[in-house]
Amino acid sequence: MMTNIWLISVAGGVGAASFGLLYHLKPKHLPYALICGFITTLIMMAGTMTYELGNLISNFAASFCGALLCIFLSRHKKAPFTVFMVPSLFPLVPGRALYYSMVGFMTHDRELFIDNIVASIEIAFGIAIGIMLANIFNVFYLKEKKKVGDKVKN
Repeated sequence: MMTNIWLISVAGGVGAASFGLLYHLKPKHLPYALICGFITTLIMMAGTMTYELGNLISNFAASFCGALLCIFLSRHKKAPFTVFMVPSLFPLVPGRALYYSMVGFMTHDRELFIDNIVASIEIAFGIAIGIMLANIFNVFYLKEKKKVGDKVKN
């Protein structure tokens, strides 16, 4: 079971780097896209397979940690946040669930449609909430850092 998680995480990292390559990410940023994709996939797979947290919580944790990592990289590498964030989210996109929800819709299989559209919505909300909270955390961090800097100057 753990081998599958590591293998899937490596595939997620390669997929993130490939996505970045496809959309003309600068070559110097490709290794970071691979690392971010690997980490977000590892957290998501550990949450769903090892701890059985469900789609919402595992994708929230993966996108939150990935967003924090991308915020750090964007500062450290002096590049926009989205340069690192978009490829790192690529492995989290609920492609399988969206596909099967459309199959269920087209074949009038109500149970298949409902199960997969609910999973897709959970994944999407988990990703969105994780990114949003990481950015809110970043804003508060920067405000506190500025306050401390102002106190030191005075």
